Amino acid sequence: MAFKKKNLLLALVLIGLSACAGTEPHGGAVQPDQYVQPDIAPDAAATIVTRAPQTGFLGIGRTGLGIVLVDGKQLTGVSTKSTRYVPGMHAILFRAFSDPIGAYACVTINLEKGKSYVARTTEPSWSSTTIWIEDAETGQVVGPKYQAKMFHEPLDAGFLVQAILAHPIPPCPAPADAKGAS
Repeated sequence: MAFKKKNLLLALVLIGLSACAGTEPHGGAVQPDQYVQPDIAPDAAATIVTRAPQTGFLGIGRTGLGIVLVDGKQLTGVSTKSTRYVPGMHAILFRAFSDPIGAYACVTINLEKGKSYVARTTEPSWSSTTIWIEDAETGQVVGPKYQAKMFHEPLDAGFLVQAILAHPIPPCPAPADAKGAS
């Protein structure tokens, strides 16, 4: 009898998990808390590309830099590529990562029409991680350099350890004069 109860419980858990597994969140519909890149010409938009320092060996211990939030709205996944914006003020939450450190910084910046920018980071460390934005054409730093807040995010930890170390995404609300795309 105990064997049947275990199988029934296992079946219910698997059914519940499979109901949550979809290829597109919310059936592919855009949610109000989701950032959508503007559909405007490249010369009318501002663009940010992320670049991290070359660290690690053979892909182990590499540093990554991605965008998590734009004006308080989540990107689907973490963008490590080029991201377009409507020109104007924006708050962008960047995440630098080098196992086991996840470093987050909310950067507020006024993006100009037709300009390209490069987001950069130092190698994440417990003592200090800095994230900043440069003009892609001149290499000049645009605005201040931001000290990131570090979290323990080990990749190879088991489910239980990851659950214990879980933390909320740091806040990065839109500035009052933000230019939203959606």
